[in-house]
Order: sequence, then structure tokens, then C-alpha cells
Amino acid sequence: MPINYKARLKWWRRLKRDISRKVFRLNGIQRARQRAPVAVLREELEELYTFIEGSDPLAAATSLAALPEARQAVAAAEEALEEVFQLKQKRDWIHNHERPTRALTGQLNPKKHQGVSALRAANGEIVGTAIGCARVVTTHCAAVSAKPTTTNAAQNLVLDAMERQGSPVLDSGRAEVLVTEQEVLVALRRSKPGKAPGRDGIPVELYKKFKTQFVPILAGVFTAIGVLKNLPCGFLDGVITVLYKKGDRVDAGNYRPISLTNTDYRVLARVLAGRLGEVLPDLVDPAQTAFIKGRYIGDNAMLLQFVAALLKEEGRSAVLALCDFRKAYDTVDRYFLLAVATKMGLGHGFVQWVRLLLEGTRSAAIINGYLAEPKLLLAGVRQGCPLAPLLYLLIGQALLCWIKDQGIGIQIAGSLLSGSQFADDLKALLDGPQQIPAFKAAMATFATASGQHLLPAKTQLLFIGVPPTQPLPAVTVRLLLTCQSINILIISAITAKTALKQQ
Repeated sequence: MPINYKARLKWWRRLKRDISRKVFRLNGIQRARQRAPVAVLREELEELYTFIEGSDPLAAATSLAALPEARQAVAAAEEALEEVFQLKQKRDWIHNHERPTRALTGQLNPKKHQGVSALRAANGEIVGTAIGCARVVTTHCAAVSAKPTTTNAAQNLVLDAMERQGSPVLDSGRAEVLVTEQEVLVALRRSKPGKAPGRDGIPVELYKKFKTQFVPILAGVFTAIGVLKNLPCGFLDGVITVLYKKGDRVDAGNYRPISLTNTDYRVLARVLAGRLGEVLPDLVDPAQTAFIKGRYIGDNAMLLQFVAALLKEEGRSAVLALCDFRKAYDTVDRYFLLAVATKMGLGHGFVQWVRLLLEGTRSAAIINGYLAEPKLLLAGVRQGCPLAPLLYLLIGQALLCWIKDQGIGIQIAGSLLSGSQFADDLKALLDGPQQIPAFKAAMATFATASGQHLLPAKTQLLFIGVPPTQPLPAVTVRLLLTCQSINILIISAITAKTALKQQ
């Protein structure tokens, strides 16, 4: 490995290209070996059928006698091939600490995979080719992650609110440009096997299998990136695969995009996630329970349960706003994210690392084996990136500080309680219907600052505590879907949503 940093990055690019070629070749050989016995046996079976249908009575009789054994051989070969696939899946499950249960297995009946057969383009035309569908998805994702319309004025308002609310500030951020071999080794250990690789085709298992050779190389390459503040060509390129959610199958918006980034990118992102994860418990409000060691999503459910009971005991009522943001991870204003990170004291060095991984990101969708041309993504944090969930917590912290600064919340034991968070899931507490206009205005300002817009059709209001004598006024329905109150304690978010549907 070259000592000069610039030469090192060029050398790594050439080495990766050679590794990718060998990986693709070996994968092809392995697939051919696995399928070869099945293919040969199928050909022999077809020959028997040909003889049976032929004019030679003796050959037909001989072939007919051999037919059952040939069928059994084909079935056995196909079963063996399926066992290889099932064994791989089982290893992935065991690694993720999953165990089968009768109750779960009974509910999760295997569903036939349905690929993308057609999509509606932006001009309304239905596209039926695989490459056309890949282009539609790429264009759609680029449009969702286009540069958001935000203003410096709104961003300054939120940043000033963070300062007034006394948002925890780190004394000195993790500013190191040096990436150690130990950090890379830990990142590799935490990388789950069986994950699809990015565009380079190099799986993480290769780096883990030969960690003695690759750990010092990766540490040296990442250090060169940090020193030069420059990335190798193609380092940020990603491949987008889609998972169908629900709704019209020709609508690209009804598919969840997953970014498959190169494995070296993921290892670096996991190194940075490890650094950020060490300090997040001191920086993020306890109301946020996602992705932070020592915090538990059940605390959110218990908090709302206790609040509902306390309000009822004191003869008070409040409004719980179940907020849903439009494409939360994909629409974050990156400039605002970096400003929030700086405000929270993460340090110039760490912010520079984040800037490197967010600027110039390109992705191309792959549909049924066809890859579209890549397009720039100018907003958001990438779903599938190990660092993305932790970065989004910074946006969540800014939001919580902002609504607290606006006085939104209820008084509990002399303190203002504004709600609970789990990643992008916000359950805001309002001190009665009279706070709804202020809440709407605060969320509109935050949207102008961050690019995070509420989805009116999926944002719901719920009375907790003492049941109201009258329903919410109709004027509030313009933005938020309203409901009557429930006279039971909120056991969990799932219970609350079930109750909402029953109203």
C-alpha cells in the first residue's frame, strides 16, 4: 500500500476493480456448479420423453421404464439446490438471533415474490420494460431527494431555539481524521453477513474472511480520505432496490427504496456511527428512544400510559398528535443537518466526515437485473447506510427543542412535557385543542427549516385523559385527521392506532 495518500486512493480504486472482477467471475462459477447437476438431469429427462414419443417401440418401452427414476433424480437435485439456499437463510437468521416459533411460522405463510412488471412515469405513461422501470424509479427517487425549499431565516429560528432550550453540547467532537485498525475491525464484526453488496459486488464476508489483510488496508484508505477530504471515484455511488409496500403497483411511490452502497463505504459509515453512538446518550433528549444504547421503545408506551392515567386522575385532558412525516429520511435538508451537528458540538472534524458522505451522492435503480443511469440525490440521509439512523436523531433533537421553545406541551410536575420520539415517529402532547393552531404553525416553520413536512392524511389527533364534552372543531380537520377520545389507558402505539381505527 503506497505511503502517499493520493497514490493510496488511486491504488485502492485499482485493487477494488480487480477484486470486483474476480468476485463476479467466482460467483458465476459457483452458480454454474450448483445448477449444473440439475441442468444435466433435466436434459436426460427430456431425452427420455423424446424416446417415449418416438416411433421406436423398444426405445419407448425402455425409456418409459427409466422415467420414474429420472424424475426422482431431478427432484432430488432440485431439493439439494434448495437446501443450499435454505441453509444460507438459516445462518443469517441465527446471526440475527432469530429463532422459529410455531405461532410466528403459522402467520408468516410464504408469499410468492412479485417483481416490478410496470410503472407509471412522470408524464403518466405506463412503462413495461425492465430498464424503463429502473429509469422511472431512479427519476422518482431523485425527485423525492431533490434540494428542499428551505430558508435561512427558519433554520436560524430553530438553531436559536436549540440554544435557548439548553440542548446538550459536546465539549469537543470526535474530530479525528485518523481511522484506526481497531475501529475497522469492530465495524467489520458488527457488519451482518448475507447483505447484498453495492455496485462493486464485493460482499462484506470477503473483508471479514481475510480481515488480517484487509483491516490495515481499509484503515489506511479511510485515513487518506480523512486527511485529503476527498473520496475515490465511485465511492458514494449506490444501487437502489425497491420493496413493495401497498397500494397501486404501478405507482413508484408505493415502493420503499433501499440503497445498496459499496461495502467499503458501509465499513467507513459504521466506523463513524460507532464514534457518534458513544456521545449520543449525552446529546439527545431522553424522549428519543431509537438507536441509542440503554434506551427502550417500551418507555414511550409506558410514558403515554402514565400521562393518560395522571391526566384522568387530575381531571385534565390533552391532545396527542400522532405525527407522520413525508419521506422523512429522504427529504432532510443536508445543510441544516450539518448546522445542527455543529450546534450540538460534534466538532469540525466529524462534521467534515459527514459532509464527505453526503455531498455528491448518486444512485441508480436496478429492476429485474437492469440498471438505470445514476442520478444525483441532493437531500436526505441514505436508507441502508449504518450512519443514517443516528444522523436523523440530530434532526429529531432539533424538532423537540423547537416545539418546547414554542411552549407546546403539557405541564407535568412543574416541567413541560412535549412528547416522545422513536426516530422519525413523533407523538406530540398538546395542552388541549387551543394549542393545535400553534402546533401547526410550529411544524410549518420546522418544515421550512429542515424539509420535514407532515402528512396531513396520516397525522392523527387523539384526546387522552378526561373525555371531552365536545369533539374537536371542524376547522382543525383541514390539516390533521381528528378523532374522538378513548376512555382506556394507552398501552402502546399499536393499541392507540387500533383504537383510532375503531372510532
